[in-house]
Amino acid sequence: MTKTQKTAKIAEIQTWLILKGYAKDRFGHYIKDTTDRAGQPIKYRFKFQDTSIRREVWSKEISEWVRLNSGFYKDLSINDKDQLAGLRR
Repeated sequence: MTKTQKTAKIAEIQTWLILKGYAKDRFGHYIKDTTDRAGQPIKYRFKFQDTSIRREVWSKEISEWVRLNSGFYKDLSINDKDQLAGLRR
């Protein structure tokens, strides 16, 4: 993946995240506050790294971000169902 392709892929994912209700924080990560099925507040974050992206959730018990899944930019795409495809455990 060239630098231009990587930049375009990141921009595509960031635009998709904004449309899904995520907001950019001061560190360049995208965060969304929502509730789970039981009505408890929950925080999700997409963390952009040099070659990959991580989807994380805030853990109240340990007061840290915990990785749910991640993927390399070259493997990521927005599919027909308007979902981010290519994330792996």
